[in-house]
Amino acid sequence: MQAGADDRAVPPAVLDELQGLYRASQARNRRVYRVVEEIFRAFKEADIEAMALKDIHLAKVVFSDSGLRPLGDIDILIRKEQYEKVDRCLAKMGFIARVDDPHLTLKYGMGHHFRRPADNMWADVQWNIMQREWDSYHEGNFDYQVDELWAGAAMMPIDDFEILVPSPEHMLFHLCLHVEGHKYSELILFCEIAEFIRHYQGELNWDNVVRLAKRYGAESSVYYVLQMVQQLFDVSLPHCVCSELKPTHFKANLFEPLFENLPILHRSLGEIRRFAAPPDASMRKFEEEVRRQTVGAMYVYRALDNIASEFVQASGSLVIMSGNPSEKIIPDAALRPFETIDIFVTQQELTCMHRVLATCGFHLIGDQESEVYTKESLVESVAPVLAHRPTRVNVQVEICSEASLPLRVVKSSSKRTIVFKVIRRRLAGAGNSDVKLLARIRVVALRPEELLLHLAAKLGSQSRDRLFGLCSLLEFFRGYSGPLDWRRIVAAAEQLGVKKGLSEGLMLVAGFLPQDRIPSEYLRVLEGCTPPRALESARYDPDLDGRYTRFKAAFYYLFTLLSTAGVLTKVRYVLRTLVGWGARPLVPGLLYGVLESSFATSQRRRRTAREFAFWLDSDQVSPPASVATVKQPEANSAREIL
Repeated sequence: MQAGADDRAVPPAVLDELQGLYRASQARNRRVYRVVEEIFRAFKEADIEAMALKDIHLAKVVFSDSGLRPLGDIDILIRKEQYEKVDRCLAKMGFIARVDDPHLTLKYGMGHHFRRPADNMWADVQWNIMQREWDSYHEGNFDYQVDELWAGAAMMPIDDFEILVPSPEHMLFHLCLHVEGHKYSELILFCEIAEFIRHYQGELNWDNVVRLAKRYGAESSVYYVLQMVQQLFDVSLPHCVCSELKPTHFKANLFEPLFENLPILHRSLGEIRRFAAPPDASMRKFEEEVRRQTVGAMYVYRALDNIASEFVQASGSLVIMSGNPSEKIIPDAALRPFETIDIFVTQQELTCMHRVLATCGFHLIGDQESEVYTKESLVESVAPVLAHRPTRVNVQVEICSEASLPLRVVKSSSKRTIVFKVIRRRLAGAGNSDVKLLARIRVVALRPEELLLHLAAKLGSQSRDRLFGLCSLLEFFRGYSGPLDWRRIVAAAEQLGVKKGLSEGLMLVAGFLPQDRIPSEYLRVLEGCTPPRALESARYDPDLDGRYTRFKAAFYYLFTLLSTAGVLTKVRYVLRTLVGWGARPLVPGLLYGVLESSFATSQRRRRTAREFAFWLDSDQVSPPASVATVKQPEANSAREIL
């Protein structure tokens, strides 16, 4: 970058700021390399197999200057069966496991963090790299075989020692999944892939990349990430790669409504055990509820993915999924397992969808006019906690064609709302008798203009994850090539009050499409509208780690007390946690923690942008310079939008 007089130049103050960050990144990375060597040498002496994932390889090999790739935590892959040795080895070096219950993490998770307080170094120890469904028993839809990753790994020199790293093909696959896991929100993750492909140009076995994506049902994940990289960074990709990976639909749209709550639910088990020390019977019920939700989510995903695949095979051209995350972030059957999930199709293909639903085993309820289909199954699981108790899952599909319906914004429930809902239900004496999971699906059949309006307005109104949301709009243009009545689209936007959202959505997608795909006169439906931002500046609040820990602990205690069956059992539980019969007392500490957290929350100060750069050492960075305001140029391409 260089300073200059024109509008696109970087102001000198900003350059000074960036240079300071660059120097801090260099210093931080040198310290990380020393810790990496310390860890891997200790592992070698302890006969522990370990592999460095992503960061070290990227910073040392792929980027021309290691200061260009900041290092945060140290990603390490281990053999799951060696976890106890790893734990002991890291403990000797001063690392402390950041986990509430190692037993539950080993049982259901794929890794967790260790932190060394002496120098604030973090190690992310994993035994797998792909865990959308929290499938611990190989019965899900994305059963990644980590042994294949180990088999293809090779040694890489770093200064005067060597570490094991994945093959280039496995690493590219992992990087694509990593971007998707962060919902396309961080530009650096796309930069990594662009630099990685350029570095290994001519060496990558693209056939192997395609094979990995197809084997693990991740064609959509790899396809759209590579499409973004190609558009944003002018990276050359073999034509056959994109054609072979072209998916039936953007599958990641189902991950949030079906799987996003699963990490929270599984972590809650460890938190409940740590904060509330529940009776064994109560803890077992909580675990059953979490695993029922997991099994149900895997089943619903399989059902919806099957509908989309059958629809495309039956000559359907366009199917787009959408939904909000489940409110079930606490193991309580009172909470809805799934929010309504929409399947968007065009009206002319609705008849095809009716046939597909029948083919997929759905039955019409009542007469044809009701247009509600249902399918109920008993889903078995080999999980010991669910042994001989299948989960009943009912999927209901309603056909809808009201154009304004999808534009009605349905916000996800806040954590406070969810907490009070659970408490009210428990105080009312409701139990966990209903074990059936209900998934409501809505097939929304619209005219092409109505569907485009909905997708563009939704994208334009989003404040986060805009690149991720852009994929649905790209799906529309990929699947529909017919004519569009643009006057009708703009008129409908004005009538529904979403003109600004439509404008921003169209400007975001225009840079990824051929110039004639959207008529130029409709790209500026708002006079003087500035190019919309596609990326947010920060996603991690420095205060998040522990801000609500004490409030959460108090809630889990109350939740456990109200969930415990039997008056006598409740009394025993209160006495045990109050005075500490057979264990340390919990209640006094919880009360003190709530008071302390209440005071700390009221004293929170405003954080500076620099404090969000968690990968930098604060003493290495100079005080912030004043940053000049940069005039926004008009965006004509995908790269300029960013």
